[in-house]
Amino acid sequence: MSEVSFVTCFLTMILFFNNLVRNTLDVVVPSLMRYQFVVFLVDFALVVVPILISFTFTEWTSMMLLFMLFSSVFLNFFYKRVSPTGCSLITLPWDRKGSFKKKSLRSSGDLVHLEIFSQLRSTLMLATCIAILAVDFDIFPRRFAKTEEYGTSLMDAGVGSVIFSSALVSRQARDFSHSSSASSEKSSEKATLWSVLRSTSPMLLIGALRLFMVKSTQYQEHVTEYGTHWNFFFTIGFVSFFSVIVNPRPSAAAAWGVAIAVVYQLVLSGGLESYIMSDTPRVDFFSSNREGLCSAFGYLSIHFIGISCGHCLLRVHRQRTKKDPYTLLFALLLASSTLWAATLVSQAYIGPVSRRLINLPYILWILAYNLSSLASLVVFDLCLTNHRDNVVISSVNFNQLVVFILSNLLTGWVNVTINTLEVPAFMAFGILLSYMFVVCLGAYLLYHLQLRIKL
Repeated sequence: MSEVSFVTCFLTMILFFNNLVRNTLDVVVPSLMRYQFVVFLVDFALVVVPILISFTFTEWTSMMLLFMLFSSVFLNFFYKRVSPTGCSLITLPWDRKGSFKKKSLRSSGDLVHLEIFSQLRSTLMLATCIAILAVDFDIFPRRFAKTEEYGTSLMDAGVGSVIFSSALVSRQARDFSHSSSASSEKSSEKATLWSVLRSTSPMLLIGALRLFMVKSTQYQEHVTEYGTHWNFFFTIGFVSFFSVIVNPRPSAAAAWGVAIAVVYQLVLSGGLESYIMSDTPRVDFFSSNREGLCSAFGYLSIHFIGISCGHCLLRVHRQRTKKDPYTLLFALLLASSTLWAATLVSQAYIGPVSRRLINLPYILWILAYNLSSLASLVVFDLCLTNHRDNVVISSVNFNQLVVFILSNLLTGWVNVTINTLEVPAFMAFGILLSYMFVVCLGAYLLYHLQLRIKL
């Protein structure tokens, strides 16, 4: 857990350092930074490349972190000297006297989208895109790969975090309507059900397509991950569908999530865990896909709790008061501390974290991990005086699902054309760097053209 948390802190520091460099370049070479593609290249070099290095040449991570910390002090001093305004880039939160920059808030109709949501979701997606291909190379540390039965790793945190971060900005989390009309609520539910059927169908289709490609090309797979036929796209479809079938109010979604988590854990402790972990022959659909089918309920629990978390955080910022960021930070720190303690207690009395089961300790760990990540983003955001939009982050956030599908397609193509296990380290790094550039470039082009592909 500690190494995963350290990597998360490093990802946050990358975004902070990128902002400082961008502000400095805007003053030093303003004519060059007017071109959005140049900004994209700078952001790619300052965000994606360090993440890739931390996932491959892990021994350099600590040195990069120290370099960024010392460089931040230098950039702050340098910017203060060359900036026409003479202001600093970094300021301590308690120097703000309760003020908070409004640039960190984004309005969309009558709703407010927090910049930290975009940062969390996009960095998680970038890390996921890197990991799904890097894991096939020897350059990727095995301790970062998904665990077979119990334990925590970087990729274990990734799958649960994707579900949680998506729930933060879901339709249910952004629902602040208080209609008392039963007929309007009923029609709204019907419209929502129809929309989710349309949005779930592509997930099932993509899942089926992935299943066909894996089986037809004899692509390497771990049956104990999701099962013989199941995959993560089917899980996303399952979560989306049942989320709308239940359709809880945002404030009550957490209660649903806790109830599902507790009942599911009781069933696991009652014998289901032993069955999933056993070598029972896979003779029918359920036994062949027991990992994916059962763990889907754990993911559904994470999704429901994420809806309530997102709703509460958005509600805080809808108030638009000066103390909002500090209220938000306190709430995140309190919630994450409580969840970390609950994670330790659950491991002592229930058992270790298991991504394969998505048991209660795993659910608590994912919640604690993500809320801690949000808290760290708020802290760094409070320390910045001038926020710059990150083009790579914005591009990935603009078409997240398309980016995820593109990275999966490219991952499959690379594995079919190259024997990844025999590729030398630096050549593997070059392949991963080229792969991520193609993924980010595709996202950038869609963002630049404002083409949002809804699936």
